Amino acid sequence: MPRAVKTSSRRHESAVALPKRAFAAPAAAETVLPGSNPFATIAESGPSPAPKTAKEPVFYGAIAAGAAAHPYSRSHLRREKRKAKAAVALGGGLGSVALALGEVAGDEAPKEETKAKSRKEVMEDAARRRDEEARRRAEEGKIGQGRGHGLKEKARRKQISTNAQRIPAVMAHPAFKANPWATIREHAANSLAEAQAVKDVADRKKATAAQLERDKVRLPASMQGMEVE
Repeated sequence: MPRAVKTSSRRHESAVALPKRAFAAPAAAETVLPGSNPFATIAESGPSPAPKTAKEPVFYGAIAAGAAAHPYSRSHLRREKRKAKAAVALGGGLGSVALALGEVAGDEAPKEETKAKSRKEVMEDAARRRDEEARRRAEEGKIGQGRGHGLKEKARRKQISTNAQRIPAVMAHPAFKANPWATIREHAANSLAEAQAVKDVADRKKATAAQLERDKVRLPASMQGMEVE
């Protein structure tokens, strides 16, 4: 009896072939680029950018024109750069030396000779210096006349001791006991009058000294005039 032939069973059935979509007019199909107007056709869009090969002649032509305008080669420019760096490393080269020499030559330009001072001018300068020295010494001798002329330790202790003895005597005075404010005003007025008198005396002394100096200057001049006659 013949054997039955075994039929190999398939695990999966083959996929069903889907019908392909067919356009009525394939030539009329259009391609729409992303980001462009879907209602505009490729023909209606702007001109396409020039390819890279078209830009190269323009670029290289500009480079060649710039190189032709320069009179030196690349090797010459490199040598010049090396020389400039070496000059900077050595302190600026000879340019700074030339600049310094120019300044010295300008300083040594001929100057007008100063006129010799006369005897009168010399005497006036000496008198002015003496007045300034005397004024400076007077300012240094003042105490209690502002922030720059404060009292020293010894002078401060002496003033405190004097005031400690004076205050009880002032408070025990009959005029102060009768009317303290009137006594204080009278004392202030007397102090101001005394200070003004001292200042007037100092001004008179200063004016007298200045007049004597002027007389000393005038006397040699008058004597010289008499000798000439």
